[in-house]
Amino acid sequence: MPPWQRHLTWFGLALCALSGSAYLIGHEFNVLVQQLGNHSILVVHGVSAALVIFILGAVATVHIKAGLVARKSLVSGFTQLFALVLLVATGLLLYYGSEEIRELTILSHWILGLFFMPFFIFHATRKIRIE
Repeated sequence: MPPWQRHLTWFGLALCALSGSAYLIGHEFNVLVQQLGNHSILVVHGVSAALVIFILGAVATVHIKAGLVARKSLVSGFTQLFALVLLVATGLLLYYGSEEIRELTILSHWILGLFFMPFFIFHATRKIRIE
């Protein structure tokens, strides 16, 4: 992966994870609600999520194909890809889904989000640990 793509990936995912975590803490757990649970944090999360979707498209064309050919990090790579697809789906359902499934969607989205980052860090730093 070229350095610009790696940096953009780390930046986008970090911003998305931090803003999502901040909103979760503020809105769901009522900690510093005025600062963390406000609309501005949610906007940052949504915009950074769009950036992550763009990055996923850019990475999919080269990085995923190279991983498949090399047969490296397949489990962590596909786990992340699956989690990202579910995060995008639940994120869209938060906006466009029915009220009947909203609470389940919220719960699913934040649990997936919290579990995604450790998988990403493991996958992204595996090469560093091997070398």
